[in-house]
Amino acid sequence: MTATRDRETAVSDALHEAGVLDGSETVTDVQQLAGGWSRHSYVASVHTAAGPRRFVIRVQPPATLLDTDLE
Repeated sequence: MTATRDRETAVSDALHEAGVLDGSETVTDVQQLAGGWSRHSYVASVHTAAGPRRFVIRVQPPATLLDTDLE
């Protein structure tokens, strides 16, 4: 599996677990946005029965040099 596919799977799993997506809705693409010093930001495109949807996903980097109060 590629890093992009792993990212799509992780985002899909998280959105399904949060109850935002149902079982038939699928993440079709995840693209990283520029910037985001304290968090990595991504746009996730999702295919739904009602049509396409997009989500902005913010993720704390695995290792950070600065402590923040972001949870």
